[in-house]
Amino acid sequence: MSLLRSLSEASAMRVLSRSGLFEPHWYLATHTDVAGSSVDPLLHYVRFGAAEGRDPTPVFDTQLYRAQYPELDPGQINPLCHYLVVGERAGAWPNRLFDPAFVAQQLNGQTIRGSLLGHCLGLGAELFPTSHAFDPKSHLISYPLIAKAPINPLWHAASLARLAPSGSGYRGIRIDDRAGLEILATNDLAPVSGGRRGDLFHVTGDDPFILLGRADGQPIGPGHYRMGFPFDGPDDLLESAKCYFGSGSSFSEAESAKADFIRDGRQTVCADISLARPVDRLRLDPLDHCGDGAVVFGMGPISFQPLSRKAYYSRLLSRTSTGPQDTISLLGGLVSRSIAEGPSGAAAFLRQKQAERSHARPAVRNANADYQNWIARFDTITDADREAMAAMTGAFASTPVISIIMPAYNTPEALLCECIDSVLDQTYPHWELCIADDCSTKPHVRAVLERYQSRDARIKVVFRKENGHISKASNSALDIAGGEWVALLDHDDLLPPHALFCIAEAINRHPEAMMIYSDEDKISLDGVRHDPYFKSDWNYHLFLSHNMFSHLGAYKADLVRKVGGFRSGFEGAQDYDLALRCLENVERNAIYHIPHVLYHWRVMPGSTALSADEKPYAMLAGERAITGHLERRGINGSAELLGHGYILRLEGSSTRSKVTIVIPTRDGGDLLRKCIDSIFKMTEYKDYELIIIDNGSVCQKTIGYLTALRTHSNVEVIRDDRPFNYSALNNAAVRRAKGELILLLNDDVEVTEPGWLSEMVKFIELPEIGVVGARLWYPNGLLQHFGLILSTQHVAMNMFKGMPREHFGYFGRGALTQEVSAVTAACLLVRKSDYFEVGGLDERDLAVAYNDVDFCLKIGSLRKRIVVLPHVNCIHHESATRGHDATGEKKIRLQKEKSIMMDRWSSALGYDPYYNPNLTSVSDNFEIASSPRNSLPWRG
Repeated sequence: MSLLRSLSEASAMRVLSRSGLFEPHWYLATHTDVAGSSVDPLLHYVRFGAAEGRDPTPVFDTQLYRAQYPELDPGQINPLCHYLVVGERAGAWPNRLFDPAFVAQQLNGQTIRGSLLGHCLGLGAELFPTSHAFDPKSHLISYPLIAKAPINPLWHAASLARLAPSGSGYRGIRIDDRAGLEILATNDLAPVSGGRRGDLFHVTGDDPFILLGRADGQPIGPGHYRMGFPFDGPDDLLESAKCYFGSGSSFSEAESAKADFIRDGRQTVCADISLARPVDRLRLDPLDHCGDGAVVFGMGPISFQPLSRKAYYSRLLSRTSTGPQDTISLLGGLVSRSIAEGPSGAAAFLRQKQAERSHARPAVRNANADYQNWIARFDTITDADREAMAAMTGAFASTPVISIIMPAYNTPEALLCECIDSVLDQTYPHWELCIADDCSTKPHVRAVLERYQSRDARIKVVFRKENGHISKASNSALDIAGGEWVALLDHDDLLPPHALFCIAEAINRHPEAMMIYSDEDKISLDGVRHDPYFKSDWNYHLFLSHNMFSHLGAYKADLVRKVGGFRSGFEGAQDYDLALRCLENVERNAIYHIPHVLYHWRVMPGSTALSADEKPYAMLAGERAITGHLERRGINGSAELLGHGYILRLEGSSTRSKVTIVIPTRDGGDLLRKCIDSIFKMTEYKDYELIIIDNGSVCQKTIGYLTALRTHSNVEVIRDDRPFNYSALNNAAVRRAKGELILLLNDDVEVTEPGWLSEMVKFIELPEIGVVGARLWYPNGLLQHFGLILSTQHVAMNMFKGMPREHFGYFGRGALTQEVSAVTAACLLVRKSDYFEVGGLDERDLAVAYNDVDFCLKIGSLRKRIVVLPHVNCIHHESATRGHDATGEKKIRLQKEKSIMMDRWSSALGYDPYYNPNLTSVSDNFEIASSPRNSLPWRG
């Protein structure tokens, strides 16, 4: 007890952070007054929350624990710290479902690091019974989605038990009496409990929504409206909320709006909605996906009130503006557009600005508060971490010396010292720092280097007699390096303490590795970390689009010497050029990615860390380096600088392959005509044929158009009246194809660029590529598809869905050529030989959904890559129709096909190599995860 009383605030925070049992996001979501105060949640809990009886996590019931220790004063001793140090070993229960003595018997003497509770939470669906009252297998039968998420059943059960007040009954979602609307239906929302202010819901599936309509069955008229309701949950839960406007039997992405909810009072949220025409129904999707864990939120009566035009646009202006100066700028734009186009043009201008900034908002948040919180929780090195790394280092089979290559020139003294100190602070001791001073003119540089050289024998320094720029200086440092591996460090950047340990651990775990790179972030002059780049695993075509290898980059020293070290003439891109030449001499599996931030890139004027525009010569040098790499590989093409990266301009083969374009349709009507006409009009690539599969059209207009198409010499129309089976329809057409290349295309895709097919063919000709995809856009200019992210929750999600065309996405990835795990069959190019080798689309088990994902994964199993091209853009007119799989037989079929994918590709869906485990699977916009799906090596 005396030890616990003496725990300082900082010590208590370290104990709780290290335990993993304090959950900041859950704490903020549960205690909304804390969320509104902007205070660090862990600090709040230690300083105030424990004394106030607040729970730090759903698995720790403070009231129950204090009942077992009535003498415990939470104002003096933190209850959770007490449990970790005293209570668990004494057999105290942290919640009504967890008996430590019972668990200890189950473990039967196994050695457990940390607490029993923490150990059990880490077991996920493999959890054993934790008390006589709780059997996780029974719980998973009741909640099968939890096993697939995966969510720990103990955590989930404790959450539900905590949320269900005794004696309360569920009353259903309610509509405010004044609203004029009623609830027509809900989907994937299970009631947990009812309360004074509203109802609690547990999201049970991938597509939660609430369907609203007028009680009298009449349409909802055009105009401006404000939707609002009391809400219990974190603000970011509503960030992906959308409202769909429906007439008829379905909803379309083309008629939707981001429901930009904001707090309108302490406990109420509201969003403004504009209807341009009468609609039968509104569909509110409170979140886009179920997310990384159990999603529970509360909502009260929904109000839906008319809003005047003036109030609507005044409010939109205030929510769009970032400050007084921006308001003036926006007003100027409104006046200009109003003069040129009238009120409708001014309104469109303001809506466009609001959409752009709404999409960009999460990145701003992640770069600040979310990332700082993430650093505190998952990337702060403690004394216990250092001890664990030392123990692991002693057990390594190999302890290679890592030579750090560091050229220096006139470095500011403070930054130079910080840089060298960060190397001295490394937990892995087998390193040498090889510094080449490039004839600095500032006298302090030599003094600092000589001082450090005398301080530690592992620091080697060579003083060049003439300035040769960074490539020659780096080679001078390489000349004095004696390690088996070399790592590159700029003279004003920093390494975190575990950087070299993680490199050494990766070398031991992957002895075949010859090139290793890590994630990175930026650091300001005042030491604030920001802008993390959580990278893809090795992604050759993304690497040709920008230098994702540096930093931290490490190489086998023999490999670097074999290619001749650094080359003069590529200054500013010398690291890029080195990596390009090295990868030409290794197999793909010899390039390994460590998904942890192991490099802090200093942001200062003149640094490319600040902006690529700071050193245009560096970008031009990169352009030459990539073009030289293509020449050495025998690829006829060159790199072109875009500003946010590079694009390959390939010449392609002199003998062009015939392409068969396969288009299934049924009563396609005007959309089909738009698709075919755009192909005829826009396609400069001439050697192609069209096979159109008419799956039982009955519309005479469509039948007449298809009859007319038969007169074209390069068009074949096939009538196929079988029940709709997308896979079978395409497979039948491909068997009739004359082309060596097959392009699967939806009948609602409109071609907009003459070179679209030529560019796709040029890339499919590269031997390592098995499938080529394109960027597809909604008619409103927002992104619909640019590759898919694999997920155990959702099978696949569209990257950057909803991104405006002028945006580039996360580190440019929304506008750069890259490899992905899968692309949509709405526009997919593949060799016919590969199509047949993998058996085509799965017409037996995946007749409608996920067949394209399955197909791409099968192509990947041939060791071929799936590539998406940002310079091939089409319009996808009526994709992602909402509601058609929400109920009845279609929903059953969708769930069955999803289960097949989960069983068939569980390993692939659990880890997408092109999507970093530090990024969330809640959304497709590359936001930082609430907790990583991996851990630092010594933390298990």
